[in-house]
Amino acid sequence: MNGCTKVLSTVFALLMIMTAVVLPAGADSSKALLVYWRGETPCEKALKSGLKDLGVNIQLSEFDAQQDKGRLGNYLATIDEKKFDFIYTFGTTASLETAKVVKQTPILFGIVTNPVQAGLIRSWESSGNNVTGVSHAVPYQDQVDFMTRLGKFERVGILYDQNVANAQIAFDELKKLLGEKGINIVGAPVTSEADLEGGIKTLADQKVDLVYLPSDSLIISKADTIVAALNAQKIPTYGAVESFMQKGALAGIVSSYEMVGKALVEKAAKILKGTPVSQIPSSHLPFEMLTAIVNAKTAQQVGVSIPYEVLSQAQILE
Repeated sequence: MNGCTKVLSTVFALLMIMTAVVLPAGADSSKALLVYWRGETPCEKALKSGLKDLGVNIQLSEFDAQQDKGRLGNYLATIDEKKFDFIYTFGTTASLETAKVVKQTPILFGIVTNPVQAGLIRSWESSGNNVTGVSHAVPYQDQVDFMTRLGKFERVGILYDQNVANAQIAFDELKKLLGEKGINIVGAPVTSEADLEGGIKTLADQKVDLVYLPSDSLIISKADTIVAALNAQKIPTYGAVESFMQKGALAGIVSSYEMVGKALVEKAAKILKGTPVSQIPSSHLPFEMLTAIVNAKTAQQVGVSIPYEVLSQAQILE
């Protein structure tokens, strides 16, 4: 797909999302709760902006769990879910914890990597419960295909928080898919920030050719330190989310949090119109909203030559 076609396809997809559901002006005020895991992100900003553009009169309550399941659990125990028309949740952990408590009010998730495998929904077509949403994840097969286009790798490492369900799923999926291509995977599971230095050392000692950085809140929040340490040792990194490349990771094929927020607007509007949640399919972003990103400065730093066929179709960070 060339650049012009991709831009036009993305614009068209956004127009479809924003015009698919129109709520009547002057409708009674609705109420929603936004549950953050690590503060507000572009996903929530886009969701709020999109609802405003649709003329939705909505009162928002917001809570930041600060990456603390205990804090989130204590808060959820105090709320009356019936006061809200829907509850938005960011990420796998916050969504799962909320779904344990909230059984009637619609839950609208964003930035959940594997909602089916994590047990949040029964299937993409119908959740079988009060949950629906949009995953930011690029299918692992597509990620592996892109990864192998970057160069020849025999040992791929993955640094991940073993307490996070979607990070463990990432390890299991990559182990299977990379194994099918004859590539070994080396896991470096951690449980806290204090473990990161040891995890990085483990991967370096195992002489991995590439490190995969998953969609994992702990790893994302410490991306500066992690990527700098690996780059200094000339170990290239693949980022599963856009922010990794902005922090210096070599490359990745990703979806933006902003696009997920925009895609959530239609589902939120349907919920507010009374559509049963089980009739609102969960979804990935369409292909035309995905972006291949290469950090040219990092490629030079770690001594990796990216093939022209990849560069010609990627967004280049200098």
